[in-house]
Amino acid sequence: MRVVSAQDADEAAVQEAVQLLNATWPRSDGARRSALQRSKETLPLSLLLVAEEKDAESNGLRPGQVVAHAKISEALEIPTAVLFESVIVCETLRGIGLGRQIMCAAEDFARSRGYKHAYLSTTDKQAFYQHLGYTETDVCVSGLTDALRRVRQSLKQTTIDPSQDDPQTQHSHEAPASPQPAHKPPPPPPPPPPSAPLVPPPPLPPPSVADKPTWLVKRL
Repeated sequence: MRVVSAQDADEAAVQEAVQLLNATWPRSDGARRSALQRSKETLPLSLLLVAEEKDAESNGLRPGQVVAHAKISEALEIPTAVLFESVIVCETLRGIGLGRQIMCAAEDFARSRGYKHAYLSTTDKQAFYQHLGYTETDVCVSGLTDALRRVRQSLKQTTIDPSQDDPQTQHSHEAPASPQPAHKPPPPPPPPPPSAPLVPPPPLPPPSVADKPTWLVKRL
């Protein structure tokens, strides 16, 4: 197996990664492809686990087949930590160690960049991650880190030009507009017809414990 970033992967591998991710987290192909191709040497970055010729001989895989994916993002407000997201293994290839391989690759990448901790969340794979050395922790990072980071950068780059006039006084030198003829306001709409009293909808059931994500952390 070899590990490549989505930025360095060929077109066929990117398309396979799109299909792999969308099989679990449906999204338009265009949006998914755009997110993958934003991957770069600085975070966020997506790693792909790709089968090689020898893997095809031993496991019946196709050379170049994308078998696993993991996304590495910066942990919000924790500069020494990363957040692992969208960790996925091809459904027909689970149970043969590919999940461990993509996780080790992600940890090695983060460790080589000087990060000290890795966070992730899961609803049903706690035992797998705990077997890799992760322990439960409080919720201390959030998802959508890419979007929040881009918003912060945008806000930092936004400046106000003090040379511009106040919009309220910018056109004070212009001649006053000609008076407009008065218009009578339209008549009020008729009252709605009587109807049956509204019945409030039934309360939503409480979220299932199984659906509540568990946050885990590991020291790298």
